[in-house]
Amino acid sequence: MPLRHGRRWTSAAAPSSSTSWPRSFRPPPKAVGKAADAYRDDPTPRNLQRLQEVAEPARQELFRHLNMAPGGSAMLVEMRSTIQRGMRAHPAWSSIDADLLHLCHSWFNRGFLRLKRIDWRTSAVVLQKLIQYEAVHAILGWGDLRRRLEDVERNHERYFSSHAVVASPAIEKPARKCVLSAQASKPSEA
Repeated sequence: MPLRHGRRWTSAAAPSSSTSWPRSFRPPPKAVGKAADAYRDDPTPRNLQRLQEVAEPARQELFRHLNMAPGGSAMLVEMRSTIQRGMRAHPAWSSIDADLLHLCHSWFNRGFLRLKRIDWRTSAVVLQKLIQYEAVHAILGWGDLRRRLEDVERNHERYFSSHAVVASPAIEKPARKCVLSAQASKPSEA
């Protein structure tokens, strides 16, 4: 079970090319066709809603349930990363990726994220990632980072924080963004 504390999603847990997992969760084509015909014949809000309900793959509901589990968001982000790396060899995984992308747009939009200023009181996990992923002006360790953060006039570092993926901030800088890799993290206590 990838959701148990300390366990991570791995490529070994990904569906193999021989499985029907991508097909088994897709919407029933006949029901989608029938709902589409009903909407085409009578484009009412009710018929549109029915079409949307029928066309949504069942795996999206599965992903929503997984997202509610402690560490579920981080695991799903990691799952998407694994799926993207394997799509060339397994083209059928593109539908799984599309479902995860659709849900991630809802879960991780700016309305659900908090923009925080980075200073010396910021979590050590976030500061370590800033040191690790700084691409333009390499940070030469903790002392260099502290010096930069204390320079209030020049410190424009910010990061997006999510209660769902605690240890995977997205660093935002003026004129560019550096999105850090997702890692499984403990759920927040809040």
